Amino acid sequence: MKIIPGILTGIILGLQLLYIPAVDAGTKEPHPGITATVPFFYYHDLRKAADWYENKLGLVRSVDEKWVVFFTLNGGSRLGLVNASGGSLKPAKDKGVMLSLETEQLEEWYDRLKDDEGVSMIHGIRISSGGMIEEFQIIDPGGYIVEFFRWRGAHASKYSSQGKQTVFRGRKLISSGSKWEKMAAYSRAVVEDDWVFVSGTVGFNPKDKAIPESFDLQMDYIFQNITRALTQANSSLADIVRVRSFLTDKKYVAAMSQKLRQYLGDVLPTNTTIIVELAAEGAKVEIEVTAHKRMP
Repeated sequence: MKIIPGILTGIILGLQLLYIPAVDAGTKEPHPGITATVPFFYYHDLRKAADWYENKLGLVRSVDEKWVVFFTLNGGSRLGLVNASGGSLKPAKDKGVMLSLETEQLEEWYDRLKDDEGVSMIHGIRISSGGMIEEFQIIDPGGYIVEFFRWRGAHASKYSSQGKQTVFRGRKLISSGSKWEKMAAYSRAVVEDDWVFVSGTVGFNPKDKAIPESFDLQMDYIFQNITRALTQANSSLADIVRVRSFLTDKKYVAAMSQKLRQYLGDVLPTNTTIIVELAAEGAKVEIEVTAHKRMP
């Protein structure tokens, strides 16, 4: 099997980004946690399609059942292939959807696939979408278009799933763009090999940066902000191995414990809780996590 040129940084259907907003439009309440996005494609010959994604694209199967096959892409992104004879939907002749894979190694993917006799190329690398992206497209065995793309210019810093990242001495440094990160010279997260270290995170609304009065809302925002940082590091909440919790009052221990069960109930990382005075005005809780990215 060929080695994948690079880790896919995002997954898009059509050009509709599968990004889960921190706050639902028109409301102030954050939605419950979402751990993964899984688009499903339907095939008359599931085995042929699954073998194509494995052998041609080098994707790794995480689930392989008679009626469905899952492939892990990155972080919380997976692709599901379904046997049409047992699925809830049926393949259509005219596909109303395509799979778009965001990557920083567009040329490497193109070089890998362009001369493969088992890959039907629609077109080579070109600039499209009004100059926003560079992309090329192929067709999978079921007739679905698979697009590989990379954001261009200013659009890269604005829309890329990679977020704002730099590399220092081999470490990947992830920034949320916060003024506090610039002022105190720290990163939102640091990636060292398979380890991800996420800085202490308070419960601010990512839209207006305000910290709500509600303790539960602060916890929800904390985990949404941590999830965003982990996603940029190609990781997820499921990879967390250690949690450090800082509370301003021990009366919040029960409420914090309930939220930790909600978000990490199946993960069971180590946890240390400390009662402190926090620097952020209005913050009642701050959480720092360490994650270890597992091989798919």
